[in-house]
Amino acid sequence: MVYGAAYVFIDRAYILLGRDGDAITVELAAKDEGTDDETLRAMAGDFSNELLSQALRRKITKANQTILE
Repeated sequence: MVYGAAYVFIDRAYILLGRDGDAITVELAAKDEGTDDETLRAMAGDFSNELLSQALRRKITKANQTILE
């Protein structure tokens, strides 16, 4: 899920994924140097929403796996 969300943002941001124990850490850095703090916060929110979307896609795919096969 995290890789899928990161792929969606690959054109707008540099993305660094890491681990902190059981948690996955994500660092976003805008590719546009003139990006302000408000835009960065919006990008972080958009990334969170994309994570939710990826999780829902995965849940739907698992629920319909027999139909898809």
